[in-house]
Amino acid sequence: MKTASGPGNTAVAFSRAIQNFKLRGSGCWISIKECGTTEHKRGGALAYLAACHVRRAKVFGRCEATTGLELFPRANFDWQQRPTPSACAEGRSFRSAAKRRSDMNAAKRKAQDNRCLVSTFPPERVRKLLVNLKTCLGWAEGQPLSFEDWSPIVCRPANTLASWCESGEAHQIQALLASLERLPEQVRHQLLDEACRIHPTLQHRRLGHDFLATSRLKEILGKPSGFTFIQGHPAHMRTFLLVALGNSFNQAHPGGKAVSGLDAQPAETLAPVLGVTYVADPLNASRVAKWITEAWLRVRASSARLFLFNGILSHAPEMQNEIAGCARRAHVIVANGVGLNLRDLGKGFPPPVHLISVSPSREVPEWIKVEIAPA
Repeated sequence: MKTASGPGNTAVAFSRAIQNFKLRGSGCWISIKECGTTEHKRGGALAYLAACHVRRAKVFGRCEATTGLELFPRANFDWQQRPTPSACAEGRSFRSAAKRRSDMNAAKRKAQDNRCLVSTFPPERVRKLLVNLKTCLGWAEGQPLSFEDWSPIVCRPANTLASWCESGEAHQIQALLASLERLPEQVRHQLLDEACRIHPTLQHRRLGHDFLATSRLKEILGKPSGFTFIQGHPAHMRTFLLVALGNSFNQAHPGGKAVSGLDAQPAETLAPVLGVTYVADPLNASRVAKWITEAWLRVRASSARLFLFNGILSHAPEMQNEIAGCARRAHVIVANGVGLNLRDLGKGFPPPVHLISVSPSREVPEWIKVEIAPA
């Protein structure tokens, strides 16, 4: 790059050249013509190289012992001194950015070449699948499902879901469907059924076999306040009933944060209740206790109408009175294997109080037998 004479032109041109040098990395040649003015007797090329922390350069032309600039010697610049760490880091960052851009461009070219050879899964099929899925979810919830309502279910932003439904360009879904379509129909359905978690509700076959019990549970769930304790064995049946009550309550009150709570069991086999916080590491007792203490502050400040607590009293029995205090403004349901003396909760505890016992059914062991008794 060559510039016209004049100190201002030299500074501006060299600054632009340095920017190009940083962006392009090594191999950039910069040529600055001597100015021949009174202020810049020799152009000041070496001074600009030093000020811009150029570590290695080839200068063609005459080099004097001084730079010709009056103010530059006051900086006490030492040509033998190594560049500052910030300058080295900046140079490395520019080189890394240039390499990343080069790799990205190569990957794009390779992807374009492969796209001409291999056809991907049709985006229109993905778009149709997602739109139908959104419609079916709204039908299951009892009202049209918006992208904002869909977002907490899949933990993805609403605008991302809208983009998928509009274009169908969801590469992970395309890869999954392209693989599943090559399997026999029976095997494909089996894989999907095994991958999906169970979504418990009061209409599920494990509970719906007893019409009287489910009707009584719906009546209890409709109470604006009160306390309900779920006990019995095995533990997975207590959890199933608690999750079914939470999901049924969300279906009856869509479009808002109606449920909150804590669950000491991870959501591995059952679809989680929206609004409930689940523990990540249930085997570490100390971490579970710390997690309960931190999460309880957020749950207590919630304006939910239903609070669910599963296994919390086993790890933090001192929270019994605090959990019971939430029943004064909302309905609280607690599932725990340790027995709870409801009469010792305090005289200010508001009614109604219910005690629910679960056990395997005699007809089908997979079914849950529910017994409800007022406390």
